[in-house]
Amino acid sequence: MEAIAAKLLMSKRTLQRRLEGEGRNFQHILQETRQSLARHYLLKTALPIAEISFLLGFDEPNSFYRAFKNWTGRTPDGARQGQVAH
Repeated sequence: MEAIAAKLLMSKRTLQRRLEGEGRNFQHILQETRQSLARHYLLKTALPIAEISFLLGFDEPNSFYRAFKNWTGRTPDGARQGQVAH
């Protein structure tokens, strides 16, 4: 969050207040973005799942597998087979 706030030339707290003013929070936006990018990478690229995990900011591929399964009810491998709707 600090890196994003700095890129927007504002403090972390100012970013938090502005997001709260719109009824949002940083963690929710981060999760939505990760979900969207995960689907894109899995369905539109041939990147290895470990690389996708890294690109999305997960420390371990297993963390990505668990998160993806929570988001979609499917594994990343299942998504690669076209089982996850856009």
